[in-house]
Amino acid sequence: MILQGWHGDEYVLTSFVGASVVDRACALARHEAGHALHFALSHDRDRLRLRRPEILSLLNHGSFDAMRLSDDDLQRQLVDEVTRTGRLLLIRDPYDASSCGTDTHAHPAEHQVDPKKPKSEGKWGGNSAHWPQEKKLESMHPDLRPRVQGVLKGLAARGFQPMIFYGWRSVEVQQKKLEEKHSHVPFSFHNATNKNGTPCAYAADIVDQRWLWRADAEKNGYWLAVGAEAKANNLYWGGTWKHPDWAHVQLLPNTQLKYIRRACGY
Repeated sequence: MILQGWHGDEYVLTSFVGASVVDRACALARHEAGHALHFALSHDRDRLRLRRPEILSLLNHGSFDAMRLSDDDLQRQLVDEVTRTGRLLLIRDPYDASSCGTDTHAHPAEHQVDPKKPKSEGKWGGNSAHWPQEKKLESMHPDLRPRVQGVLKGLAARGFQPMIFYGWRSVEVQQKKLEEKHSHVPFSFHNATNKNGTPCAYAADIVDQRWLWRADAEKNGYWLAVGAEAKANNLYWGGTWKHPDWAHVQLLPNTQLKYIRRACGY
């Protein structure tokens, strides 16, 4: 369920059960979520009434409850489920580094509004950080896919809990990363597409789902393991760069980026 917040910000209200590791990591702290939810629910009461079925579903209420509960009762219950029980999560969109508890290499969330976004929006639209792992793999170049699977397998064998944070992501998200100094390039291997506009990423970001970009990843030797597994699978690792991108692995050397960018029409 998407809610409108301050200054046009958008929030996603979702159940804790079934939420991805990334969703849980990027959820607002309960006290902050309470303030944001109060505002989002109170500034447009008509929209709140229209969304009663969606709200009742989140609260697991049946048709009898729908008849007897007032709008104020629903709002109080929603706030309670977010701030007291934690059964519901409020996630800011786009992500910021602090809400995810990550360092300067954290990734913002993705909005598909770029004119050159994938054309098959039904399948490839939405926030690519939230896509299932299988879909993230599918968004990669066919030569990259098995190598990333090799990295994941190797990391798991070392006792880590690897997950793909990003395969493909939009150019708009890349631009925002550049503006926020989380990247040094306006177009990356993550942004590549096929001629028909569908994703064809030449890069992946692989994190341990317990730590993401937090200090525990380095403390437990995760980034060095990513580098070792990238080398074992004939991939280039961002951890060797002047400005390290520890989670990043890619299929081609950086000297090839300008050709990929040109082929994608940027």
